[in-house]
Amino acid sequence: MASTSTYSSIPVGPMTAGPYRRPSRIKHVSIEMDSHSPLPAYIPQRRFRLSFTPVVEALTSITASHRRFLLRVVAGAVAVFLLLGLLHVGRNSEAVAEYVNGVWETGWLGGVEETLVLSTRIEKLESLYGMGKYEGRSWLAHINALNGDNLAPLTHFTQQYLHDWQNPPLEECSSKTFYILELGPNGHHDWHGLGSAVHIFGWALRSAIDSNAILAWGEDPLGKIFFDDACRHDGVQSMDCVFEPITHCPRSSFVKTITAGIFSPPENLTGWAREVPAVFKQKLKEELPFAMTANAEMYWWRAQAAAYSLRLNQASLEYLSAMRLNETAHYSLNFGDAGEVITTPMPWPLPAGTTNMHIRHGNKGSEMHLIPFRDYVAAGERLAALNPLSYWKGGFISSEDAGVFEEARALSTLSGSETTSNMKWTWYGSHINRINAGPNEQLGSFGNRTETTLSWMSEFMISMECDSFIGTRGSNWNRLIDEHVYYHFLSLDPL
Repeated sequence: MASTSTYSSIPVGPMTAGPYRRPSRIKHVSIEMDSHSPLPAYIPQRRFRLSFTPVVEALTSITASHRRFLLRVVAGAVAVFLLLGLLHVGRNSEAVAEYVNGVWETGWLGGVEETLVLSTRIEKLESLYGMGKYEGRSWLAHINALNGDNLAPLTHFTQQYLHDWQNPPLEECSSKTFYILELGPNGHHDWHGLGSAVHIFGWALRSAIDSNAILAWGEDPLGKIFFDDACRHDGVQSMDCVFEPITHCPRSSFVKTITAGIFSPPENLTGWAREVPAVFKQKLKEELPFAMTANAEMYWWRAQAAAYSLRLNQASLEYLSAMRLNETAHYSLNFGDAGEVITTPMPWPLPAGTTNMHIRHGNKGSEMHLIPFRDYVAAGERLAALNPLSYWKGGFISSEDAGVFEEARALSTLSGSETTSNMKWTWYGSHINRINAGPNEQLGSFGNRTETTLSWMSEFMISMECDSFIGTRGSNWNRLIDEHVYYHFLSLDPL
């Protein structure tokens, strides 16, 4: 039986209600000239004071006429300095404005921090959701602030390249060629899930780049099934209403198009999405100390294209941030000494070392063997036993199958061995609508399609709070999770 939810429609403006509040961007600065001065941490704290006594004594020792002359010289010097400063600002007004806007965009005053730097786990997660001082940050700013050593190879380079390729200067849009992506006469909107649509997008993006064209949505775009009719961008019902537009070029600039780009997704998917844009294939050869296999290259490109396609826009981030911080939207299941189930709110963020398990059931049995929940738990217990200082028996569960969550309520542990991090599991979950069926049936059962899709994205975002993942690559959604995070992935698929 499906559970119910009471979330409002996606806001069209800043969210001001609920547990998430828009913080002030202005930071108050207080500097006192004594040993208790709250200076930035990198400035050594020293005891010092400014004394004007010698200056006063010197002025009183000279005649009044000399004092007036000295004051005129000082005033003249100050006037000349201010005039030169104004002339410099006038000649460099654009640079000054850019600098001021840059400081304002980061939410800091005084130039103490002018670039986004993410050092701690909580900073990375707050930036991921666009929370607090990271509100309004762009996807590219978030990616560039992450340590490249903890990302897939060439992520910084690739995401910047894709952004620049898809978003040329607006005045140049009309001179560009556009590769139009839509289903076409042989396409079917109900044959794919969101994960499948994102991977088809990756193939189309590769085709566009190798054709020296910008990828753009057609009038009947792939993926519109996931959104209500009112969810539109630039007049078209598409993924751009929830995610950042795939290009900022307006439809009016689609003068030169590649007609070969108007296609129907292939009926046979085998091997069709294995190509990587030539520019990245060459870059991988130059930068990596080994030669990637064709399958590894394909998986790398899918991850980069998926990351670009799923850049949540500001309204969606505000919606999902409020949903994440709403204690009634999620829960934790713990087990007492007598085996009783104790339900508490899910913490923000999830504790470090938590494992994500996405159990794909529904209609997937026609394509792959459906793996029972207990197999995921057994894998999680092996992970915690082998890595007791890194992972613990805490799991965030996502699935379309409500029966999985009932199983979790009755399963505190599979093994009584103390050779592990902790004895009993803590399970985390979200209160969203569920029906053990395919994506199209789910979208048709819960009313607002946009809200249903955002509820899936809520679970997707929470999966990125976890430090390990147990799933199966037979599922596009499982692969999306794996492609968006760079952590321990334990696959239940046979080699």
